[in-house]
Amino acid sequence: MATDHIAATKESKTKSELSGQAPAVHTSLFRHIFSSDMPPSELSIERLTKEAEVLLGAGTVSTGRTLDFISYYILADRNIRKRLEEELNEAMADYPRVLPKLVDLEKLDYLKAIIKEGLRLSYGVMHRLPRCSPDHAIQYKEWTIPRGTAIGMSSYLMHTDPTVFAKPYEFIPDRWLGEVPAQMAQSLVPFSRGSRQCLGMNLAMVELYIVLAVLYRPGGLKLELFETQESDVTPAHDFLIPLPRLKSTGIKVVLHEGDDRESKCN
Repeated sequence: MATDHIAATKESKTKSELSGQAPAVHTSLFRHIFSSDMPPSELSIERLTKEAEVLLGAGTVSTGRTLDFISYYILADRNIRKRLEEELNEAMADYPRVLPKLVDLEKLDYLKAIIKEGLRLSYGVMHRLPRCSPDHAIQYKEWTIPRGTAIGMSSYLMHTDPTVFAKPYEFIPDRWLGEVPAQMAQSLVPFSRGSRQCLGMNLAMVELYIVLAVLYRPGGLKLELFETQESDVTPAHDFLIPLPRLKSTGIKVVLHEGDDRESKCN
């Protein structure tokens, strides 16, 4: 589908230039790209199709994986779920007649703590992300790293550093409540940092806040874990994003729809 859209957009742009007519009024990301000053070598259908794959994958798989991860711990711990429901009670009181505002959800400390802890242990991208300083050497403790040297940065290693996070492999939202040590805040990098940080970071945060608020509000869906254990969410393999053990069948839940009806889904 992406390839067809890109090819049609490229053809439309070419026809507009040949005929002298104005381009189509409706727009898309790739129409902007074809109208930019990028060189023709960067505008092949093959290259832009790969860009589309990255955009679609980064905007769905990573956020979905984090939602799975957080949902497991909410459903596995009655105390976490109870505290979250109580906090969401006012903000979600009129849902779905009135949709929650992001600014209101961001003020909910426990929801924010759950999201931060979920991002910490789901890691975003697990493997090392190479970076280099092109102009200056970097001094790290007693080592001098020459300019242009690739350095591997990993959110996995930073998020599980026991000198920063006590009990680093345990899901403890409370660590983000109250006065949070500066080193903890600095070490939380699920979206990376700097000029190459995740382009969709703000969208991902909106999705996490709204989806979790809707799913786990008081009077929301009655979900219960079914044949699911912690190893079904604990990262065991680095496949760009962290995934659990290979034999895992994923998170399964029972959706209670009423007193005498229920369904299972995963």
